[in-house]
Amino acid sequence: MKTIEFPPLQQAHKKHHPLTIALHWGTVLCIVIAVGSILFRDALGDKFWRILLLEVHRQCGLLIMLAVAARLYVRQRHGMANHMKGMPPLLQWAAKAAHWMLYAALVALPLLGWAATNAHNVGVRLFGLIPLPWITEVDSEWADTLTDYHSLGAWILLGMVVMHVGAALFHHFIRRDAVLWAMLPDKTAKLPELAPSALRGRREIAK
Repeated sequence: MKTIEFPPLQQAHKKHHPLTIALHWGTVLCIVIAVGSILFRDALGDKFWRILLLEVHRQCGLLIMLAVAARLYVRQRHGMANHMKGMPPLLQWAAKAAHWMLYAALVALPLLGWAATNAHNVGVRLFGLIPLPWITEVDSEWADTLTDYHSLGAWILLGMVVMHVGAALFHHFIRRDAVLWAMLPDKTAKLPELAPSALRGRREIAK
């Protein structure tokens, strides 16, 4: 019996482009801040802090849209590390569909907030400095409707994020592949002991 040592698992699998990783975790941070700011706002009665936290929420939404645009540009230019080899076709399709649905939701939700803000007769400024165009007419009833859609969209996005996290954990702990590892920023992040379908680091063959 002869043991053949394969290259380290980190060398056998590619990470995503550094910009993709940075934009991914930057988006996660913006989502956390956006959710936190609106929850804290609802718990406060002081008008100054309510206005400030609402503006933080809006800016995070705008940053998320910019991050998605940048993410798509980086994806088009540099591609994505392919970790779908060995996965059933249905699972591959589901993963692709989930990613594009997340992109769509991350753009649609801030747009709804932007429109609701305009409908309330309030302009939107990027970083509080750059005026952005008005994308809907001023109408208080329409503003309330858009706000309801925005709230509903937030719950839908939350559900998608929970499923996204669950899928990442499923890949890491059940399938034991490199899907989660590929998006971690730390180059020294440890891979799980890969399952046979995901390419083990060593194999024993008969001489």
